[in-house]
Amino acid sequence: MLAAGSPAAAGAGDGERAAQLAARVEELEAQRRQDVSELQRVQEALANTQHELAAATKRAKQTESSARSLQAVEDMAEAPAEEARASEEETIATRLSRAKGRKRAIDPDEPAVPTEPAPPEEPAAAPSGGLSLRERLARAAAARHRLSGSEDEAQER
Repeated sequence: MLAAGSPAAAGAGDGERAAQLAARVEELEAQRRQDVSELQRVQEALANTQHELAAATKRAKQTESSARSLQAVEDMAEAPAEEARASEEETIATRLSRAKGRKRAIDPDEPAVPTEPAPPEEPAAAPSGGLSLRERLARAAAARHRLSGSEDEAQER
C-alpha cells in the first residue's frame, strides 16, 4: 500500500488533477468556439440589417425626389390652367362691360342701375339646352360680376 504522503501517491493525484484540468480546458475551448460562432452569426445579421437599411434609405430618397418632381410638374400644370381661367373670365367680363357700355350709348333712356336686382339665372339642364359653353361662361361671369358689385356696395354702407 502507498502512503498518502508518498511521492507515488502525489504523482497519481497530479495525474488525476491534470486530467480534470485538461477536461475543463476542453469544455472551455468548446464554449469559446460556440461563442465565436454565435458572435459571427450576430455580426453577419447586423451587416445584413445595415445593408437593408441603406437600401431602404436610398429607395426612400428616390421616392421623395420623384414625389417632389411630380408635385412640381403638377403645380406647373395647375398654374397656367388657373391663369387661363382667370384671363378667360376677365375677357368675358371685359366683353360684357363693353356690351353694357354700347347698350347705354345706344339707349340713353334706360336707367344706369336696374331698379330691382335681376333674379338669379338658372343653369341650363344640359349642354344641349340651347346655350353654348361660351354663353354659359359669359352668364356665370356676369352673375359673379353682379354679386361682387353688390358685396362692394354692402361693404361701403
